[in-house]
Amino acid sequence: MTVNLQAQAQKAATQGQAQLADYTDKAATYSNQYNSYQQQADAANKSVQSYTDYMKGEGSAGNQYKTAFTSQLGDLGYDEGQMTSARGNLNQATGALSAYSDFANTAASKWGMNAGGFAAANAGALSSLNNNIASNQNVVTGLTDLYKTAQTGANQFTGQVIQGQHETLGGLQQVYSNAANQRDSAGSMMNFYNDLAQKQGGLNAQQQQYYAQAQQAYAQAQQAIAQSSLLLQQSALAKQQLDRTNQMYTNQDQAEAAKNQEQSYKNQGFSWNGQYAPETGGRI
Repeated sequence: MTVNLQAQAQKAATQGQAQLADYTDKAATYSNQYNSYQQQADAANKSVQSYTDYMKGEGSAGNQYKTAFTSQLGDLGYDEGQMTSARGNLNQATGALSAYSDFANTAASKWGMNAGGFAAANAGALSSLNNNIASNQNVVTGLTDLYKTAQTGANQFTGQVIQGQHETLGGLQQVYSNAANQRDSAGSMMNFYNDLAQKQGGLNAQQQQYYAQAQQAYAQAQQAIAQSSLLLQQSALAKQQLDRTNQMYTNQDQAEAAKNQEQSYKNQGFSWNGQYAPETGGRI
């Protein structure tokens, strides 16, 4: 049976090249995915860094509170100038009351009255001073309450903003993490198929070498078979020649023996007619 090693080698080479092409294509596909996810990861990382810088600077808790507090004061109608004026008036009213008390003590002593008696005589003046103090104190207290309300509102607003910032930052970090994970996964698959392609290329080269050696060995075997066949033919011819030679010598021996036998019978008085038989008139 003739073995077509060339056809087998071609078939194996075709299959090997197809496998190599498949591995190479898949490696290229995952390489493209790796590059794409790397770009996404880089962009996401820049977003994380930029937003982190924003949270440290313009979007910091201090700046957020300051902006919110100013807005709250404006919404509540708080007037810093009014507060300053109210405190000044309160201080003046308190000072006027203190001065009047000193005056009352001095006057009472001068006119032989006690301070209480003098104050009773001047109840109207004291009432006016106390009312002025109370009025200014109410203004200061009201403005202080607005200030505290603005602080509370600003704190709440800032807390919500900072929480939102952390959630936003977490979302950006998750985008980066997802892209990085996909990039690493694609990189792993890219390396896997690159390794397979490299190994397949080596296998293809080895396969070609093995088939070349097999073809050479097969050709040598065929040559040896042809030589053996020729030797067998030559041996058969030699045997035939030997058989013919032996037969010739056998025929010659048989002819010589027949001749000798014929002569022997003749010597005994028998005739020869192809067989040994007594001659007519011969001795029996």
